[in-house]
Amino acid sequence: MKKKIVFICIFFVLFIVLAFQRVRIQFVDELYVRLFKKSMIFNHFNNKGELDGDYISYLNGQVYLKSHFKDGSREGLCVWYNEKTGKEQHEIFYKKGKAEGKEYQYYDNGNLNYNGFWKNDKRYGSLYWYSTNGKLETYTAYDISGNAFLVCHYDKFGHIVHMSEIMICPTIYSLDVTTDSTILLKNNDTTHKLKDLYVTVATPPGLKPRFNIAVNGVAITNYKIDNNTIIIKNIFLSKGNWIITFDSEFLNEQKRLIRSPRFEYGIISD
Repeated sequence: MKKKIVFICIFFVLFIVLAFQRVRIQFVDELYVRLFKKSMIFNHFNNKGELDGDYISYLNGQVYLKSHFKDGSREGLCVWYNEKTGKEQHEIFYKKGKAEGKEYQYYDNGNLNYNGFWKNDKRYGSLYWYSTNGKLETYTAYDISGNAFLVCHYDKFGHIVHMSEIMICPTIYSLDVTTDSTILLKNNDTTHKLKDLYVTVATPPGLKPRFNIAVNGVAITNYKIDNNTIIIKNIFLSKGNWIITFDSEFLNEQKRLIRSPRFEYGIISD
């Protein structure tokens, strides 16, 4: 028993020493890179030879990129740094190697250039572009396929000077309950293994659009908008025919009522 305890203690000490040695060597290497303004990449691999763990890239002695990999794919926050200032310039989230989540890009002066969102490696929802002095210039809304369905341009006073008028996207979708994959819905579709209905909407600054959605003639009134998405829960759980209609309306800056075209889909749930 004593021999087993001694063996475990020795193994534990060796593990700590090797781990410290690895950290110490990287610390010395990074110090060398910084002092002599070298370009180098620090990364780690798993036993399959895939990138796994923290990934740091230096360019001329400065950190250029910090990322993280899991089993060969980017995972989590990825940050690029400005070569001139050393400050964060671009950051984006990844999930299993695909862009998934918020994104930010900054000017050299530190002000926000743009910020948006990604879903399954495609732009989704709201994208805001700003001038170097922080004024909103353009707002764009993207659907689940990564296509823009609304664009607004703003003047230096924050007033809309030009825009398209569709606030609610005609491309609706659902998620397969077994694979969580996106299913685009088309008129007269028959659904399988679907549960919820997803509708993408635009939320441009300066406007307060109203979204009108009805299922089999019954208005949906208690909806919430989460990341430009209205989710109607459990609509496809029971069998039947579903007529889905929706449009949007808003008052423009001249107080004139603008209404988008009315869209209608017939969906069969079996």
